[in-house]
Amino acid sequence: MTSQLTRNPGQACERKYDLIIVGGGIHGAMLALESTHLGLTPLLLEKEDFGGATSFNSLRLIHGGFRYLQTFDYARLKRSAAERRWFLAKFPHLVKPLPCMVPLYGKGLRRRSALNLALRSYDFLTRDRNIDLPPDRNIPAGKILSVDETIRDFCLVDQNGLQGSAVWYDGYVENSQRMIIDALRIACQNGATVLNYTEAKQLVSDSDRARGVVAHDHATNTDYTFRADIIINVAGPWCRDLAKHFDRDEKILFRSMLAWNILFDRDPVSDNGIAVTAGKAGSSHTYFLVPWRNKLLAGTGQAPWLHKSRRACPTRGQILNFIEDLNSAIPGLHLNPAEITYTFSGLQSATTEGGKDFVTRDVVFDHSSKGGVQGLFSVSGVKLTTSRYTAEKALRVIFPSKNWKDSSQDGISESLSDNSHIWDFSKNGELKPYGWEDGLKQLIGEESVIHLDDLVFRRTTLWETPGQAIDIAPELCSLFGWDRDKSEYEIKRVADLVNNKRTN
Repeated sequence: MTSQLTRNPGQACERKYDLIIVGGGIHGAMLALESTHLGLTPLLLEKEDFGGATSFNSLRLIHGGFRYLQTFDYARLKRSAAERRWFLAKFPHLVKPLPCMVPLYGKGLRRRSALNLALRSYDFLTRDRNIDLPPDRNIPAGKILSVDETIRDFCLVDQNGLQGSAVWYDGYVENSQRMIIDALRIACQNGATVLNYTEAKQLVSDSDRARGVVAHDHATNTDYTFRADIIINVAGPWCRDLAKHFDRDEKILFRSMLAWNILFDRDPVSDNGIAVTAGKAGSSHTYFLVPWRNKLLAGTGQAPWLHKSRRACPTRGQILNFIEDLNSAIPGLHLNPAEITYTFSGLQSATTEGGKDFVTRDVVFDHSSKGGVQGLFSVSGVKLTTSRYTAEKALRVIFPSKNWKDSSQDGISESLSDNSHIWDFSKNGELKPYGWEDGLKQLIGEESVIHLDDLVFRRTTLWETPGQAIDIAPELCSLFGWDRDKSEYEIKRVADLVNNKRTN
């Protein structure tokens, strides 16, 4: 077996699979990975590129569940802490602990005594949080900081009435797109087949029993029929649409709401993640500011989404209100729209139609339970943190007789190496690091890179400096061996993406 993402749909359609996974975001990737732990052979189909939609637009936090103390949701707390440990253990080259701070002003639950009790309770409930973790990936105990310590670590903090701060730790993955690709590479090493730009168009069934799907390969404009008796629809914002197309509509799968995070070309406000509440009267929304490399990543904005389009982004007015909220929460911040590097936006599932509150529980829907097609399942996940758990939960429902093994013993990290230096074009002040051409050619050859934006946005972080990404685009095209017309088309795709995400 090879860990390469080998793209050969003509060959892939010649065999029968144990299951077909439709959707190549984080939940699809985890389904592919977890199914190989059962000895199954999955085929994953993604209509565009892997991890290019909702999964790319997250705040990149892997929550440990501290916030769920507030609602006494201990089961969710324990599950989140366990999944944080899994990610830290399996992807230590990508995931690291992040200290998170909330300033305290002696009001409501944000009092020193209340937070001190919460931190102690959390540490006790997650006392197994560091089992089998490398020392540099251990999650420390939470703590209360004094006023002076808070100002030292967060100099822009609103000092009016400040009584200190509470600090806990979550997981953080700067390059979430690399984690998806690495998970897919390991799945392929274990027997999976994954195809991007291959859109599932029609369910193949026999006497109300799923037998496969007809899919269109957008790279070659060719239709293929892929065979399996189990089809899992995990298409994110398109999950409900696909369920309706294949069988029937099911409202619990997805009720659209808009969510966004914004990357600013501004130094981070702290080495910690910072939780703040807008200072405007009547506002209770909490925002989180994260140090993303040498920039500031802030989120999450939320709004109802009543449109039919699955290509969603905030309006200019919503972005301006978002920035106004951040500036009111942090005196002296003075963010402005001209500093926007990238707006990460997309649709997530809401608790109600037309609502703007995130769902808290994943959904695994067996279509045959309501008289639908046997062997067809639709899965709607909640967040990055529990994506692996959602995959395991779904597979336990679909394959109840399979013997599960402890995946914590499977060496994911040992099979991968951190090659981020390949695309760090600003390392040591150099425009291009040593070996960049060979390194990127290797990615192109091994990771099913079809378009230039696949390389710029979803295999590397070259997009983080938009001007530079566009400047070096002709050199990147030369690595593919494209002619002039093809190169111009691919460069325009990248430029359009960059400009759209900066200006909306």
